[in-house]
Amino acid sequence: MSTLYDLAEYYKYRLKDVAGLNPKDAPEIKFLVVGPGRSGFALLIKIINMLIGHGRWHRSRFRQELRKYLSHASVGFRDTLFNYFINDVGIKPSDLFISGEFHSLTGGPKWLSRKDASKCSIRKYIGIRGMGDMSVVISMPKQALDVDFVAHSHYYPASWVNDQFFGANTRYSSVRNPLDIIVSSMFSINAIASEYIQRNLPDEDEATMRLELGRNKLSDINFIGGVSEVQMGYFTEYLMVRDLYHQMRFEDLISNPADTILGIAKSAGVEITEEDAQKMWDSISFRSYFKYHKHNYWRGRIGNWREFLINEHLEMIKNQGLDKILVALGYDPIEYIDESNYTESQVLLRDCVKRGVLYEGHRDKDLQTFAFNKSNIKADKYDFIKLDDGRDVEVERSGIKDEKMLRGMMDAVADSLSPINTEIEKLWQKYGS
Repeated sequence: MSTLYDLAEYYKYRLKDVAGLNPKDAPEIKFLVVGPGRSGFALLIKIINMLIGHGRWHRSRFRQELRKYLSHASVGFRDTLFNYFINDVGIKPSDLFISGEFHSLTGGPKWLSRKDASKCSIRKYIGIRGMGDMSVVISMPKQALDVDFVAHSHYYPASWVNDQFFGANTRYSSVRNPLDIIVSSMFSINAIASEYIQRNLPDEDEATMRLELGRNKLSDINFIGGVSEVQMGYFTEYLMVRDLYHQMRFEDLISNPADTILGIAKSAGVEITEEDAQKMWDSISFRSYFKYHKHNYWRGRIGNWREFLINEHLEMIKNQGLDKILVALGYDPIEYIDESNYTESQVLLRDCVKRGVLYEGHRDKDLQTFAFNKSNIKADKYDFIKLDDGRDVEVERSGIKDEKMLRGMMDAVADSLSPINTEIEKLWQKYGS
């Protein structure tokens, strides 16, 4: 478990480059990044955080007080989760997996609530060895997201534009060829899977693990379809508002990093040299930026989809309409692959899809369960439990079928969140503007 000090440091470690901010006569820091996972999203956030150190901004009093409060409140929230599962349910600590990334109240994927305009939603992942895992969504006052200098989200790009609180932020978007996003997401290792590997498979070869887990997902045609549908939904909405964002293309950043960073700096109102931009890229490229999630980074290449997607995938994706999205984003339309040039992975996947079987994947079935992506996928073809009773916590998707245990967790989290959310609202009333 993290200590109080660790959680306090959570709010600092991504911001090492912005320690020397300018005085209060400067404008307040207000930036926003929206983009799909695996699109250069984390890179863009890191670049802007580094640029803040070159600019002239100040922290608002609300943000300062919010950061202090959340570093302490997160301890109680984290302890609520661990105490419930370990003490109330009787789960062994060695069987419970909640990444340190989720111990912080604001840690995890987040978005503006579409149920309540005053709230934001934050997703947490919880895994229990031998039982399965779940995604849990908590709701907080949306001002809680101001704890970060760069507010960020994978979801609903149109929602942020007209929001009363975030609408004035300087907005950036990360964009990548959706086909490469799909493939990259197959080989990504999520936070609870990473936690499991660190604690149980520390000597396992990472490249082999990724290949086995990725092939398993790629052999599931329903899984690929569900991931593709999420890309469709995101980019359809994004295209309606993309002119209101400063767009960064992942391909431009990789092929011409210094000029791309200079463009980002210019739109942020920060003056840096080409040498500064190149040094920034050299210091951040091709590595993970997470403190606890040690397996987030996978070095995929531009056009990587041609090595892993097969024609059956492409036909389904094209029929869903993603082909039109590709063209609208400035990428080439889908072209089928000459099967005589298939890679080893493509030959294996074609055989699995034609036979209607899944690639066996990793020998450790707990890891394979935790590695299954339960969020960025339309999952109507899978048998997950969903529980939502209108409070500030819901079970979004759970492979764990013990409904009594799930509802007990919801009760404990709701009780913990209630005073926290009230205090955040008080802080905003006192220090907000």
